[in-house]
Amino acid sequence: MRADDRILDLGSDADLALRPSNEPPPSAVGRKVGKIAWCVYGSSTEADIPWVIYSEGSGPAAASAWRRKHHPNVPVLLEVGAGGALHEGVAGGRAWGLSHCALGDPPPSVERVGSPSPEASADFWLLSHADRKRSARVRAMVELLVPRLEEMAPLLAGESERPRLP
Repeated sequence: MRADDRILDLGSDADLALRPSNEPPPSAVGRKVGKIAWCVYGSSTEADIPWVIYSEGSGPAAASAWRRKHHPNVPVLLEVGAGGALHEGVAGGRAWGLSHCALGDPPPSVERVGSPSPEASADFWLLSHADRKRSARVRAMVELLVPRLEEMAPLLAGESERPRLP
């Protein structure tokens, strides 16, 4: 098992993948396990603080497009290639950042600002390559992961009960 923010090639690099996508690749089969919501998080309520952003080619395309559309000329404190690094940069740098709610909501080191953005959010899929769907190890992992992912659906969708900034 490997946890990686990069989009790996299903079939040659990975047997299974969790992917935020409204249109999974045609070579993949799988199950939609929920919706993954994205929201702005901050470690300060000041308006003129910089942003931590995904570097070009990193992070989900919809989330990066949302930030470019709604905040195109913001000062950038840090560019990162992973969600955990984005969260840590926001928490430690008095900055704003767009993060998925499952990462941003649980820890108290950052606060959610507003509601999740439908534009940046996407369906969340557990996928395998069509050639691997009958593999015993793939079926075993799907049977293990799906109930746990379904339990996490409220957190993934940004429906947690944690207090937020207006």
